[in-house]
Amino acid sequence: MKKLFLSCVALLSIVLFSACESKDSVSAKAEGTYMTHRTTNMVNLPPYIPFTPVEDNVSVKIKAVNELFVNLTIPTMTYVFNGQEMIIPDFTISNIPVLDAGEEGVVISNHSFTEDVNGKDVIGTIIAEIDEDGELDMEVSFKYGNMPFGLKQEYESLRD
Repeated sequence: MKKLFLSCVALLSIVLFSACESKDSVSAKAEGTYMTHRTTNMVNLPPYIPFTPVEDNVSVKIKAVNELFVNLTIPTMTYVFNGQEMIIPDFTISNIPVLDAGEEGVVISNHSFTEDVNGKDVIGTIIAEIDEDGELDMEVSFKYGNMPFGLKQEYESLRD
């Protein structure tokens, strides 16, 4: 009986591992490194506090976790606020559900997340579309640690 149980567990593990590695899965369609143009704004600032949006080109990495979930890495960023340089380290949003949008590609619906980054909570939301032609459009809004104001980042694939 014990051998039968262990055999069943081994078989199930192989089946699940194979399913996770399927190149036809939704997460596999999303997986990749995307060169993007990122625009970062600070949100909910009082009108008397100026902030100039930060624009840069960065790569966004998406890694399949299993058939329906991915991990997505947000690149580090630096900006100046009230004369002080601020650094948001890169962080990974884990276990994001992805949806197959058919010929339209892959969608990340409005997904809320909380991640621990260097002992600080990063709380936010992400929404994205990955077209069949490999272009990523994404919006990430979050607060890092005890920041008094949030950040909103918009990512758009660099097009040739």
